[in-house]
Amino acid sequence: MPEIQKDIRKTSTGITLSTALYDGGKVIGEYGGFISNGLPDRLAPAKLWVEPVKRGNGYGEQLMSETVRLGIMLGAKKLVGHVESEYSLRIRAKLFGESALHFYDDGDSTNGEITPEIADELPITYEQAIQSLQRASDSEDDLEDRKIGFDVEIDLSMYAQEHGLQTRKQRS
Repeated sequence: MPEIQKDIRKTSTGITLSTALYDGGKVIGEYGGFISNGLPDRLAPAKLWVEPVKRGNGYGEQLMSETVRLGIMLGAKKLVGHVESEYSLRIRAKLFGESALHFYDDGDSTNGEITPEIADELPITYEQAIQSLQRASDSEDDLEDRKIGFDVEIDLSMYAQEHGLQTRKQRS
């Protein structure tokens, strides 16, 4: 049975969260995020990775869920970042609900900040976003070095409420 290991590190610029899944001492999946001192309510995710032969077993969902739970407990209210993978987008929809996903053009989402002047909200549905990623993926030669996708912003308040999670400030 795979086991999760979590790591929280405070740096001079914010908090780094790492979640790894181990099976028999070997890393089979990783996910993480960053909460910037300048944007303490935003969790900027890192790339989700699950070993290809282990995909389809719910490990990506488990990794993302654990990292987001940590982020919420540390004050994150939004998950904001770039999505290039249909797999990753499907996990977000499963965890947070399709209606919670807000899509933006490929603007600047560095450290969890989508700048409205740079990135306009895209008037697309979840299904349209999936179709767009599928079409783009069909034309990609190197799936590990992708240059497709869009930014996605998710309000985490409903997820936090459904799972009984509170931030440090809410517990005080």
